[in-house]
Amino acid sequence: MVVGAAGDTSCVALLWFLTFGVIEKPVSLAGLVTVAVVIAAVKIGAAPPAAQILPALPKGRSAEYAFLAVSIIGAIITLQTLPRFGHESQFSL
Repeated sequence: MVVGAAGDTSCVALLWFLTFGVIEKPVSLAGLVTVAVVIAAVKIGAAPPAAQILPALPKGRSAEYAFLAVSIIGAIITLQTLPRFGHESQFSL
């Protein structure tokens, strides 16, 4: 368990002391490699068809899923319109 604690500490130290650009480049590269692997798998036919990857809605519960989707979208819109620190005067009622 000491290794896990040391790894957590080093991750926090990296995030604290490094600039955003240094952290962003490896993450962007990992995303690019992931996209390249997916495209290569589709080209050679190793990837399953999209119909097998995408989830299907259970029958008879479409109203619950529609309510959930509307709730999530409403929460996102609400968070985007809340006053930010230092900008409260723009949103006076």
